[in-house]
Amino acid sequence: MVRIRNIREAITDNCFIIFMILTFASFKYDVPGFLRAALWIIIVFANLRCLKIKSSMDLMIVTYFIGAFLSLSGMLFRPYSLAFFLKVFVDSYIPVFFYFIGKYSSNQINPRFYNRTLIAILFVYIVGFYYSLTMPSWYVDKTLEITNLSASYTEDTIMYARFSSFLDSYHIANYGVFALCFTFGLMKTNEKRIIKILGYVGLAIIAVAVLLSRQRVAIFIGGLILSYYLFKTVKSKNDFIGLFCVLCILLFVIVQTFDETTSSLVLSRFTKEENSSLVSARTHQWVEAIKGVIEPVFGNGIGSGGHIAIAHGMHPSIADGSYFKVWLEGGIYSTALLLAILIISLWKAFLNRSKYFVEFPLLFFCMFSLLGANIIDMPYIIAPMWYVIGRIDKKVVFRMNGELAHKKIAPKALPLNMTVKRRRIRATMPRPGKNDITL
Repeated sequence: MVRIRNIREAITDNCFIIFMILTFASFKYDVPGFLRAALWIIIVFANLRCLKIKSSMDLMIVTYFIGAFLSLSGMLFRPYSLAFFLKVFVDSYIPVFFYFIGKYSSNQINPRFYNRTLIAILFVYIVGFYYSLTMPSWYVDKTLEITNLSASYTEDTIMYARFSSFLDSYHIANYGVFALCFTFGLMKTNEKRIIKILGYVGLAIIAVAVLLSRQRVAIFIGGLILSYYLFKTVKSKNDFIGLFCVLCILLFVIVQTFDETTSSLVLSRFTKEENSSLVSARTHQWVEAIKGVIEPVFGNGIGSGGHIAIAHGMHPSIADGSYFKVWLEGGIYSTALLLAILIISLWKAFLNRSKYFVEFPLLFFCMFSLLGANIIDMPYIIAPMWYVIGRIDKKVVFRMNGELAHKKIAPKALPLNMTVKRRRIRATMPRPGKNDITL
């Protein structure tokens, strides 16, 4: 029984390492993608014991999950392929199960899932950097084919595309902020010097990858989260300002080492003209989604308005904006539940920021990322978010290496004639004796 539990925990904790290895194998060797789908199924069935309803948040999560099937009522008004529903259901709703894994599995303050996922993300970056620098012909061909860049780039200009490794720039950018949170969480719980050194090296790799992805939400919110962590971890304000300036100078030097075209493309994301289009370029999609709901309660149906619908020419549809996509496909029911889950979880994490040192910034970023892209349909991005939400709803005290992470401080030795009763310190005066003089 112990061996089965160890196998289950090993698969769950290392699932992102396995995912990335299988994804790279599919990218380079055309390994069938059903192996990754099979891994999703294995993870779910291996952790069925975590499926419990013990709190109001658990009930909200289950109710949100059921909304996917209720949205099928939209087919009565506008029929569409059931294959679209199944594809989006697997991508958007199966990762919701990670909520229960995060809540009812490890009680460590820094679980192995975070550390192993960090290793998987760094693996993606290092492999991507290596092939981006060497540019073998097969990598160029695969990148143009799989990441759908052939319309904008050629073999001679592919190096100027957004950094995607063997995934895409959305995954690279979102993973960068996730890795930032995981790295600071690891450095907080492990005081070894080698961990600190590797942590700062990892932060440099993460910063370069996010900048090269040229995804503005990850760059700006990631910079804000970096400032938050520096403020929380650096002892004095002078040290904070100095370290922040050093990191900014370091990043500037790194960017300047790129060729002129790459540097200008990265720096252009900080211009006023680029940032003014961050919302305006998506507004027409959001308006179309709001007006395009045929069945307002349960929506037009899961899979009827995202990327898969766009690929088949369906309208209305939305490519950039998860909240509006949920509104279009799931109606008031799914949208209200999703917003309630996110806001309640973020508020809980904010009120106990010291406990949720990793979870609060990560969920804060995800709420912004959901606004600008359809990451709700990207299972490798959305699964860590649901895991974090599960961690936030935990009622137990996190532990560090078997010990309580937030130990209660024992009261100091009390002076004479001081007693403790019902957790309150009460002073007692001796009763007057026969020989005592009273006025």
